[in-house]
Amino acid sequence: MTDSPDSRQPRLALLMGDVAGVGPELVARVVATCEDISNPLVVGHPDVLARALDLVGLERTVHPVDSPRVTPRRSGLPGIDCWNPSTTDVADIPAAVVDARCGRAAADWLQATALAALDGHIDALVTAPLNKTALAAAGIDVPGHTELLADACGCDSVAMMLY
Repeated sequence: MTDSPDSRQPRLALLMGDVAGVGPELVARVVATCEDISNPLVVGHPDVLARALDLVGLERTVHPVDSPRVTPRRSGLPGIDCWNPSTTDVADIPAAVVDARCGRAAADWLQATALAALDGHIDALVTAPLNKTALAAAGIDVPGHTELLADACGCDSVAMMLY
């Protein structure tokens, strides 16, 4: 069942992107500096998020969640929900490497989050950078975000426009 838009705060999904790149730190800094984002959902690996939060000096508990659906905050505990819809383990991947696991996980996160948005569980998504070489190493034959989103949405043709 989809929450009605009138009964909840907007749900913003922040996708980690390639965990060997700047994505986890960018997401942690957004969470640290954008206090007005209500009910954010980080999409990625909870252990990677915890390390990134520590890196930027933000003391927040990471709450792994099984679904992008909005859930009542557990006893008012401060923290950040983190949804990991990928079975690829990227917790131990060091920074600044090209790894097929990073490409696979980033693609899984993007596609699952797009579907969650189409189902009404996510109101908007913000993506951190992907590594196109890691995508290719994972056997994902698309140039990047635009084509992965188009595939999840069932679009035959796509175009990217910057404004």
